[in-house]
Amino acid sequence: MPTNTPAAVTHSSRAFSLIELLAVITVLAVLSVLVFPYISQMRQKANTTTALSNLRQIYLGLTYYQNEHGKLPPLTSTVTNGPSAQEPFWNQRIIPYVEPDFVPPPAPENQLPGVFYDPNANSHNYRRGDFGVLYDSTRGPIRGFEAGSLSLAQIERPGHTVLLSSAEQSGPGNEPIGTFYINNNSRPSLGFPRMAEGHQGMAVVCFADGSIHHISKADLYADGVLPFRND
Repeated sequence: MPTNTPAAVTHSSRAFSLIELLAVITVLAVLSVLVFPYISQMRQKANTTTALSNLRQIYLGLTYYQNEHGKLPPLTSTVTNGPSAQEPFWNQRIIPYVEPDFVPPPAPENQLPGVFYDPNANSHNYRRGDFGVLYDSTRGPIRGFEAGSLSLAQIERPGHTVLLSSAEQSGPGNEPIGTFYINNNSRPSLGFPRMAEGHQGMAVVCFADGSIHHISKADLYADGVLPFRND
């Protein structure tokens, strides 16, 4: 009895031609050009959200400190060898109210809890953190040494008074002293840090009433009602 045997199935395969390979590479290159800027924007927006959240936690730490001590912390307490040696700083004083179990790692790693660092900063200041307080020794909410800081209740128009922001990494010895000036127009030769605009060309700001904003410097001055601006 004859049997039918299936015909052998042959498979043919061929390699990509050079033209096809170049076409694939071109498509991938176009996709990367379209997608990478979007990914970068999403990362920057996420960093801005984190920075705003960090400011909110720092503000809460300041309020907890004030509740216990009756006023905001001083900028610093003692001077041992110039501005960069002033200790402890305002942010070090509120660590127990922000992250009670924090143990600083060995230098040069971050010497403060993570909330004191701005994820969008070009470089981090390990000792001082990236956020500063709007400072003036006689007029600002947070003042030098033990004698002078105000309570939040003593601040006039707290909704229009900048309290915290990310500071540029500049100043004596290229180390911010935990403070900033909005523009530093009054004493630019001293190199004091200015408010940083590292979030899509804008600043992250916490006002004395606890409100948090992603705002431009121009908008800060727009209505002319800032009662204290240390320029």
